[in-house]
Amino acid sequence: LQDRARTLFAKVLDAPGGGLRIQTIHGFCQGLLAAFPVEAGLTPGFRPLEAREEAGLAREALASMLSDAEREGRERPVEIVGRLSLRMGEGGAEAFLLACARALPALETLPVGIQPWLRRELGLPSGDIDEAIAEWCDALDLDAIARIAAANRAWGTATGQAAAATVQHWLDSEDRAATLDELASVVLTGTGTQRKASKKLIDAEPDYEVLARDLGEACTDVLSMVQRATYCDLLADGLEVGRDYARGYALAKRRAGAVDFDDLIATTVALLDQPGIGEWVRYKLDQATEHLLIDEAQDTNGHQWRIVRALADEFFVGRGIYAPSTRTLFTVGDYKQAIFGFQGT
Repeated sequence: LQDRARTLFAKVLDAPGGGLRIQTIHGFCQGLLAAFPVEAGLTPGFRPLEAREEAGLAREALASMLSDAEREGRERPVEIVGRLSLRMGEGGAEAFLLACARALPALETLPVGIQPWLRRELGLPSGDIDEAIAEWCDALDLDAIARIAAANRAWGTATGQAAAATVQHWLDSEDRAATLDELASVVLTGTGTQRKASKKLIDAEPDYEVLARDLGEACTDVLSMVQRATYCDLLADGLEVGRDYARGYALAKRRAGAVDFDDLIATTVALLDQPGIGEWVRYKLDQATEHLLIDEAQDTNGHQWRIVRALADEFFVGRGIYAPSTRTLFTVGDYKQAIFGFQGT
């Protein structure tokens, strides 16, 4: 068996065309783009970013974006990044912006005004959310809510008196929307489930369970809308500043003559798909490729498969320079070992 292995190893070393090439997908892309930099829209002699250098360049791009905004009197970028940092932490905000940088092509497809579009996608009112909530509060059955307060008052316990006071405070308030969560707490638990009505509450108001259920469902709907609106507006602002950041980060990489790992994949896909030059590049690769072996196939994402497919498709376009029976595509993988599903593998 050892002799057989030595023989096979020798055949690999002496194989035509330079032998067996073992590369990561990023290594393959780097070599291909280095051969066609101008066609790929890159600076000749570009270099891949190391992880530490990438992090430093990302922070420089963020600092540049914020300083430019302050110098030009634009407060929104600074304010939005501040809110993202409060919500996600400083590291979380930086990670979010870097994720935006990696998704620049997708962000460029979004409309200039992201918030109205996002509100429509989430089924939210397009106008002022506070006004919508205030109108909803005014449309509630105030008599039914007053009956809930009266029943709790008649209950006579400290809990009942506190609940009655909460409801009455809401009824008397000029800004009912601001205390809606307090009203909801009378009929809903902290986890959002319906509070069980005591016998004395039902004795005081026979329809108490129905009244409390209706109020609880209504409060749940509007509080959900408030949460979605808050999330929507923060996300819209985050995507807006994220798009600006992504453009700045891309410019910083071009000025440095550098690309990150995501650029290697995306630029290779664009090169192979480019009309005219893409066919020529695939033809040149086809001349130098007889067999393809893809290892860890379960962790190969959609963009990476597009590169593999672009190479393998040439195997089946006419006879080429090889006999049909000699071209092979072999993939090895185990879906049970997949760990990069979040990246689209």
